[in-house]
Amino acid sequence: MSDYKKYSIIMVGGAACKKALSILDEKREELVCRYSGRYLGNAEKRLKNRVFLDSNELIDGNTKEDKTAKKCTGEAVVCPCGTAGVFGALWDLGEMLKTGLKVNIYDIPIDQAAIELCDLVDINPYESDSTGAYLIAATFPGEIIDSLKEKGVACKVIGYTTKENARIITGPSERYLTKP
Repeated sequence: MSDYKKYSIIMVGGAACKKALSILDEKREELVCRYSGRYLGNAEKRLKNRVFLDSNELIDGNTKEDKTAKKCTGEAVVCPCGTAGVFGALWDLGEMLKTGLKVNIYDIPIDQAAIELCDLVDINPYESDSTGAYLIAATFPGEIIDSLKEKGVACKVIGYTTKENARIITGPSERYLTKP
């Protein structure tokens, strides 16, 4: 692995937003018995604001065919989060880059409503549909973060790549990511 490049992993959007919106839609009658209409309305608005439909909004010049884009002085690779959730996207990102990674679960952006709604149907929000969220692996993350924030896009560094092949999630304990 002499060609190893260290990337910071940036997350755009939120974990399980798409799934939480789906649960809101499917179980609205049940949810109004549990939560106030105001809470549900605010949650829906927040969740929708974290779903991006097109990665072209994220990095200038990126296309779906070419997942690598040059931005400022660094290299960036965009990996969409999909139906396998953030954990699935992290696995895919490791495969794309042929590296391991280390991510702190507490740094992964997730709305409290997404946690509660996924809990209601007994599913792990980090393994739930996160379509519309993206991971960006960047050699110079600051420039990309600044560019995204200028566009009004919330984003956060959640981890980094490693030379080893292991994909590790840290938090209250350390665990290895398994293939989705």
